[in-house]
Amino acid sequence: MVVLMKAKNLFLILISALLALIALHLGFNVVLGIRGDIANLDYALTLASRTINFIIGENLRDIDHAIERHGSSRDMTNDLPRGSEILPVDPSLVSSGLSFPGNKKWRIFTNIPDHEGLLLVRTVINSGKIGVAGYRPDLSGAGYFLPGLQVTELRLVGENGEVFWREGVNAAAEGSEAKEKQKPDNGSIKVPVLTRAALVGPGGPSVVAAFPAFPFLFSVLSKLPWTLGLEFLLILGLLGAWISFSRYLLNPLERVTRLALQMQERLFASINPVDLTESVANLAEGIRDVTRNSRLSEVRVFCQTLSSALQGYVFQHEKIIESGKDLEKANRALSDANRGLLRRDEVWRKVLEISRTVTMETGFLKGLERVSAILADVTGAFGVVIGRIGNGRITALAWSGFEGGLEISDVPLDASIIGKALKTRAPIWVDNVKSDPLYCPLSHKVKSELNIPMFHIGKAVGGVSIVWKETRLEDPALVEMVMPVVLHIAGLINTQSAVLDLKNSYKYMAGRLQNLTAIYHHETSAHLERMEHYCRFLGVAMSRNLIEVEDLALFSRLHDIGKLRVPMEILVKPDKLDPGEFEIVKQHTTWGAEILGDASWLGMGRNICRYHHEKWDGTGYPEGLSGESIPWEARIVALADVYDALRSSRSYKPALTHLETVRVMINGDGRLNPKNFDPWILEIFRKFHHKMAEIHETIRDPE
Repeated sequence: MVVLMKAKNLFLILISALLALIALHLGFNVVLGIRGDIANLDYALTLASRTINFIIGENLRDIDHAIERHGSSRDMTNDLPRGSEILPVDPSLVSSGLSFPGNKKWRIFTNIPDHEGLLLVRTVINSGKIGVAGYRPDLSGAGYFLPGLQVTELRLVGENGEVFWREGVNAAAEGSEAKEKQKPDNGSIKVPVLTRAALVGPGGPSVVAAFPAFPFLFSVLSKLPWTLGLEFLLILGLLGAWISFSRYLLNPLERVTRLALQMQERLFASINPVDLTESVANLAEGIRDVTRNSRLSEVRVFCQTLSSALQGYVFQHEKIIESGKDLEKANRALSDANRGLLRRDEVWRKVLEISRTVTMETGFLKGLERVSAILADVTGAFGVVIGRIGNGRITALAWSGFEGGLEISDVPLDASIIGKALKTRAPIWVDNVKSDPLYCPLSHKVKSELNIPMFHIGKAVGGVSIVWKETRLEDPALVEMVMPVVLHIAGLINTQSAVLDLKNSYKYMAGRLQNLTAIYHHETSAHLERMEHYCRFLGVAMSRNLIEVEDLALFSRLHDIGKLRVPMEILVKPDKLDPGEFEIVKQHTTWGAEILGDASWLGMGRNICRYHHEKWDGTGYPEGLSGESIPWEARIVALADVYDALRSSRSYKPALTHLETVRVMINGDGRLNPKNFDPWILEIFRKFHHKMAEIHETIRDPE
């Protein structure tokens, strides 16, 4: 409908534009005709005024010559031009008339008693007496110069509008402007009059042509018959095209559009397939009626095609309805499957979040607490408990929910539903916990419970209990959804247990190695213990996480393990080492890293062994590293080792007091430069050096 209206409006605009152009062209031709006739009239008036001026001027000169030759009027009568005579006019009037241009002796008069027409007079002295000579020119042929124009009246008019002479029919109205029709006092009807004027001479009267406006316009229009006829035919043709276009194209299409809109309204109002089919059938019938009444083959073809399409639609509609029922069933199934997939996707997203949470270096138990909270959120549970097996019991390792805490957190494995699930190696769903004698009351509000055993590589590691405070029937889909998560938790718990066992074994090995180091190069166990406490304090002060701090404390005990390869005679030499011997001692950093081996989890220990003699200003060994390129753990061990060395006595030096040691480390002396240390670690030492003193005083060397 919108497209049709746009087409109709566009065609109407085009027709209007063409009509406007034709009207503009017609008006332009009429204006040009009027201006041309007026220009011709002005030219003719100019010729007439010049002729009048010439004729009257010549006659006045002849009269002047006759007056000069004869003394009396009788003597010059025969010499006067035709129409001239001596008139008895009051001489005083001669000075009051309008001077004739080119001859100031003569004056123009009119409305003189007993005289009609144009009269020119001058004074004459005859026999000592003053008389008046008069001249009445013949202007009957003045209109000769105006052929082809319907001039109603010619006038000779002065500057003040005074009419000296007129010839022809009196005009309906005077003046230079056309006036509206009006009825004057004498009862005559005045009509619009056009006037044109031309000067007879400078300072003289004007010749004015006055004629009715309407006959003049008709005369102009009568000269444009072919133009007017052609443009009138064009206007009629355009109007006919518009009527045909509207009647045979726009109207049928508009009717089809209205039928389509009516069908659209009925379609929206239809509540069953029967109504829909009836609406389409009515539309098809209406379009067939348009086809029968249309005279344009294009419109008939369009309507026939549309009607056939609608009939095909009606035919196919029943099949669509039948298939729609099957499609609706399939859609419901797909929707259910999609909801299941979305739910599973949410669970697996939570699983990834669980993995990131548990592997964060904020503590394993906190990670498991986050795991239980996520499981509770996914399943809509009242609470979730993650338990671990040990010594024939299952202990709550982490939990979430329960509105304040667990009522029981440790039970014998054989006296619990989890124990039963571990034996059957399958989840157990309890709709009513009070009906199961093995139920352990985690909370008095619990009514239903799901217990899932956890296995990793065939080893039973614990179980997960998901509880609700309302009765919940068994939901296999929920069990299937959480099983992968539970398996993942089992792997985390088993891996964490293995790591703890490995670290405990390593701590035992590190203790045996440090004892060996102490025996070999006379380092006391107290020194290694102090190093552990120094490094733990400095690591916490630097805001390192707890796992890093504990590894730092452990590996700091092995910082000098490489001295096992230094010859004994060099280590126990009481005198100062020569340069060659010192070069051998310096290699203990590299040997220590080699002794620890290439295991990835021993990386911090290797860094401490290899770089704890590097210095912030780049003057250390073995590689001469500086600044941030030195591992942070080695920078901490370096400061702690120097502090404890200054506080300890050696065969070549006495021990310093705490305050002396602080002064030397902060201000330096002949051998020690504060620029050797990380400025941040040194600033921590400057503020909290009393903590280092407390450690040294608490853990003393044996006497």
